[in-house]
Amino acid sequence: MGMQADHDLWSQALAAERRYGDSGPDIIAQQVQKLMAAGEYREAEFWSQVAECLSDLHAIRFPGESKAMSSVNTDTSWLHSPADQPIMSAMSWRS
Repeated sequence: MGMQADHDLWSQALAAERRYGDSGPDIIAQQVQKLMAAGEYREAEFWSQVAECLSDLHAIRFPGESKAMSSVNTDTSWLHSPADQPIMSAMSWRS
């Protein structure tokens, strides 16, 4: 993943934390579910990666506290196209 893509992910994670606070993980989880239901697999993968960044951010800011994002499945291995072919990362083309 390129530097710009990393910047995009972290920018979204920080924005979600600022805007939604502790509700950020739940909001992102809902967004991922909506995108998956609509067949927007690349966008869902992007937001799953944002969720990973937000989880890492919470681990840095709140070490030892249980502010983990249990409501967000950050495992992106389930993101496959309808033909069960792995899809290209939403941001991999930038690297």
